[in-house]
Amino acid sequence: MAVPEWLERDDCTEIFRADSGASFHGDGERYHVFQYKKETDLGFTLTDSRIPENEAEEIRTITEPLGIPSAYAPDFGQSFSVLKMRGRDDGRNVLFLLFDGKTDKLYVIEDFY
Repeated sequence: MAVPEWLERDDCTEIFRADSGASFHGDGERYHVFQYKKETDLGFTLTDSRIPENEAEEIRTITEPLGIPSAYAPDFGQSFSVLKMRGRDDGRNVLFLLFDGKTDKLYVIEDFY
C-alpha cells in the first residue's frame, strides 16, 4: 500500500498502517498514522474540536475490522483538528484527517467503494 503523495513529507514519519487488503479498483479501508516533528507547518490552518459522537462511531466502524492496536488509535476524548471529505460521485466514499496537536500525530482514515 503506497502512502498518498500529498502526505510524503520530510518532516513526518509513517508510524503505523493497516488496510483491508488488495483491491483491483483501489476500494476498501485504509488507515495511517504519521508522526510529525514538533511545530511543523502543515500548510493550512486547523481548529481543534471534539469529534461528534456520530463521526467517532463512523470512524470506529471503518477501523475496527482492521484491528487497530489501541496505541495507534485516536483517543476520541481528546480534541483534534478534523477534516472530513465525502466523494462527489459516491457519497459512501469518505476520508477523515485527524490531527492531534498535543502529540503531533496525523490519523488518516479512508473508506472507498
